[in-house]
Amino acid sequence: MEKQGIEFINVNLSPAQCLDHDLASDLSGIAFRYDVPMSMFDFEITESFIDDHQAIVNQMTRLQASGAELSLDDFGTGTSNIAQLLKLPIHVVKLDMSVVHSYFRGESKLLPDLIHMFRNSDMKIVVEGVETAEMKTRLAEMGCDYEQGFFFSKPVPPKAFLAYLKATQ
Repeated sequence: MEKQGIEFINVNLSPAQCLDHDLASDLSGIAFRYDVPMSMFDFEITESFIDDHQAIVNQMTRLQASGAELSLDDFGTGTSNIAQLLKLPIHVVKLDMSVVHSYFRGESKLLPDLIHMFRNSDMKIVVEGVETAEMKTRLAEMGCDYEQGFFFSKPVPPKAFLAYLKATQ
């Protein structure tokens, strides 16, 4: 996979999956079957469903022990306690596009402060919803590590993505 420029694979986990005690071993088994190291996976936990904090921490710990990385997805859409979030074993925070768009529409000045807070906690920052070159430039200047959005690509169906990978080999 590295030949095609794929350094990691992000996978969103649903609330039901995160409460399944066998999730980490099931995912490890799938990765082994396809000869993909768990270290290539970054499992995204959505902020909005972190209600059973201890169950999520236990699941995250098992996934981390298997070699996977963990990210917090859609930050800004839930009602989580920031102090609790900062205790999670995550290395990346994905800021929801609603937070990004409200900043660029002039409705909120919170975005640079959020980026600063998470950077000071040694976390990488991904911003969602990048639609223009100006947004990309300003977000990079603020310290975002990764940007995603329609500026780069609209969603690509799996077959088209595989065709693209084969064409770039």
